[in-house]
Amino acid sequence: MLIFGHKLSQVPIIDISSGSQIATTSRPVIDWTTLRVVGLLVDHRRRSGLILTTSDIREYNTELILVNSEDDLIEVEEIIRLRPLVKQDFRLIGAHIKTESGASLGSVSEYSFDPKTFIIQQLYTKR
Repeated sequence: MLIFGHKLSQVPIIDISSGSQIATTSRPVIDWTTLRVVGLLVDHRRRSGLILTTSDIREYNTELILVNSEDDLIEVEEIIRLRPLVKQDFRLIGAHIKTESGASLGSVSEYSFDPKTFIIQQLYTKR
């Protein structure tokens, strides 16, 4: 089952050990070279600049994300491999698509991904 990309925003993140909400997702971080969601920037009540890597997600559905503990929320600056992707601020929705010959196909209006692998499987375009 594929899930639409907009379902990654404003999702409560739940600490499985305490059962309490620890944060909310704000936006996905996408590796544009592999079209994979590699992390989620989060809104936290006490700290800013935090990311949840998709490898730290214990369970995901469109209603909530379960993690082992609040320690899974890491400062962006601490994850060297993701820091450039966050700073690049790549936004897939709205990105222009062209053929190899340079003909415009429009722009991305939505995408869908596999919730197990977080690999983007489909792009939806508009002219």
